[in-house]
Amino acid sequence: MKSPAREFKGGGRFGASEQKVPLRGGIRALWRLMLPYIRAYKWNFLLIIALVIISNLILLCIPTYTGQVVDAIGLGQGQVDFPAIYRFTGMILLFSLIGWLLEVVRNTLMTRVTQRIIFELRLSVFGHLLHLPLCFLESNTKGDLISRISMDIDQISETITSDVITTLTGLITILGALVMMVRLSPALCAIFLIIIPLIILTARFISRRSRRLFRQKKIQFAQLSAHAEEMITAQKTVKLFGLEEYNRKTYEGLSADYEKAGQEAEFSSSQMMPSMNGFNNFSFVLISVLGGLLFLSGKISIGSISSFIIYSKKFTSPITEIANLYGTFQSALSSCDRINFLLSQPEEQDLGTAEPEALRGEVRFQDVSFSYEPGMPVLEHISFHAAPGEKIAIVGETGSGKTTLMNLLLRFYNCESGRILIDGMDIRSLPLRRLRRSFALVLQENFIFEMSIEENIDYAAHSGDRERIRQAAREVEMDAYISSLPEGYHTPLSGDSDKLSQGQRQLLTIARALMVHPQLFIFDEATSSVDTRTEQRVKEVMDRVMAGKTSFVIAHRLSTILSADRILVIQDGRLIEQGTHRELLEKRGTYYEMYQSQFASI
Repeated sequence: MKSPAREFKGGGRFGASEQKVPLRGGIRALWRLMLPYIRAYKWNFLLIIALVIISNLILLCIPTYTGQVVDAIGLGQGQVDFPAIYRFTGMILLFSLIGWLLEVVRNTLMTRVTQRIIFELRLSVFGHLLHLPLCFLESNTKGDLISRISMDIDQISETITSDVITTLTGLITILGALVMMVRLSPALCAIFLIIIPLIILTARFISRRSRRLFRQKKIQFAQLSAHAEEMITAQKTVKLFGLEEYNRKTYEGLSADYEKAGQEAEFSSSQMMPSMNGFNNFSFVLISVLGGLLFLSGKISIGSISSFIIYSKKFTSPITEIANLYGTFQSALSSCDRINFLLSQPEEQDLGTAEPEALRGEVRFQDVSFSYEPGMPVLEHISFHAAPGEKIAIVGETGSGKTTLMNLLLRFYNCESGRILIDGMDIRSLPLRRLRRSFALVLQENFIFEMSIEENIDYAAHSGDRERIRQAAREVEMDAYISSLPEGYHTPLSGDSDKLSQGQRQLLTIARALMVHPQLFIFDEATSSVDTRTEQRVKEVMDRVMAGKTSFVIAHRLSTILSADRILVIQDGRLIEQGTHRELLEKRGTYYEMYQSQFASI
């Protein structure tokens, strides 16, 4: 038997597709991602770079003065040059203080600028996510998407806030220390530089392997988050079937996969520090041996050797520090890949320019076909006409394509062939916002936001008009109940709030829809999850608000659509029957069989 973790395929097409993304871009990808923000704050960054250069140049002078202090002591008794020692010690203290102050200013400015950039990056990524097509959002898990706009951006924030400054400071220190070492002793510097190619090759090998492993770690984390989010949301179902232990084992398996990926990634990146320390120790041995020989031959002073050793430490310490950052830096590059992958997804195409003053509500489908996957049609050659103010019911078996029809009408998806017209205009000629705000969509699974009742009703309109909100509540017969609550319209709700029954939640979503004064209504199984008595109440409200408006009602319970002006029967993606309730019964076709199966025993 397969372990639960192996059966779980978290990540959807998103996770699968990302695993195929090649290891490309690297630092260039991070640079391209951040370049627009760097340009926006270029003067701040120029000032930061200037502070880095100045502070490092000042601090690089200190080892020279240290060597001069050593030389001022002298080798024989009574040869100590105290004035020189006092002078050079004072310079060391002064330069140290100035360098420290410049670093404080630099770090404060860098923190403010980078946090502002991350704020704008997070808004940009979230805004892009909101404008992605529904087909993309539905094919990927919420947990994975959330991890991209939270954990991945936080990882980049950590990198550019501290790691970038450390790297920039280190590079300047390395260059400055190299110049000073050449000035002090070209021979010692040549011996010291022998190990540099070894350091570079080792760092390159470890970094490439670490980046691949950190990307796999993030994929495992996304799957873990997606499963946790799904199980928390479905707690009632889990408890109903007694699957707590099964899901615990599934989570345990996914956690084990994440732990293994984390161990491999961290182990790989942790090899950098020991490797760099080994090279450092080897370089000190070489400097000590050759420096001693040069001193005995009179080619270098003890103070210069002392300064050279300090500069060699300044040369290798930044390499060690940068190496120590490789774990987080590789993780940031992996996060950058994931964010770039998200940003590379095309947004919904909105080329519509038509701006009619008002829509009458005439809808026409002309030979419309559509498929979610190539070669697997969901709708084929659908044609029908809805006159303004008509109530159109759509019935059919589960999976026949009823909801897909409405998804096409709202342009959540675009039809592959044929046209959909509203008031004679192709819906693609209308701006998406104009098209969708002309509709009120009430689904079987209503959504309640974590805000007050008043804010939930006013969510789409953002009017702030309390009287208008109360009027919408009165139209759906909810005003009296809401007013009876201790906090009234200010009562806080949540997605699974028990302060409203299922029927009341449905009425609340209808009130929310009324706030935007829609010209057309879509009710998709709006009463299927409520009892018969509540269904009748919701139906009465629906009939009242739909009066004079073009409306589409998708229903399995035929009792809710008997009064429809026309009923469309969909089977296997084809429109096989249409007419009034009486006309379809007289045909004794598919609709007649559906009606008999529901009402024959009554």
